[in-house]
Amino acid sequence: MRQEQLLREEMRAAVANEPPLGFSPEGLVAEAKRRQRRRRATIGAVAASAAAVCRA
Repeated sequence: MRQEQLLREEMRAAVANEPPLGFSPEGLVAEAKRRQRRRRATIGAVAASAAAVCRA
């Protein structure tokens, strides 16, 4: 029983003193959304260009 409690305390201490991430999770999500929008816009522009070339 004592070993179990000691293990719990050590695990809590390990998590409590975790270092900062070094980046913002919100910023990471925002950047992913920006990249997705750019990717879709690029694909749309390429598709429109291909359609215009094929019609000519």
